[in-house]
Amino acid sequence: MGLFKPIWMTENSKKRDKAVAAVQKLGDARQLEDAAINAPMGVVAQIACSRITDQASLAEVAIRAGHSYVAKQATS
Repeated sequence: MGLFKPIWMTENSKKRDKAVAAVQKLGDARQLEDAAINAPMGVVAQIACSRITDQASLAEVAIRAGHSYVAKQATS
């Protein structure tokens, strides 16, 4: 991640739209998995989880997700 955190890691609810837009631009399965597991805002984590197509990544999200509803979404 380097010196700065990605915008989807923000906890500021005023920047929610920017965080959602940043997650929607992600294309790599690993980055989406990281966002689904570590995003502080649940809506951002849900969007990241919904964009994952790799079954191994979805299994990892189901195990390690910080939000229970994101883990449930990963299994369905």
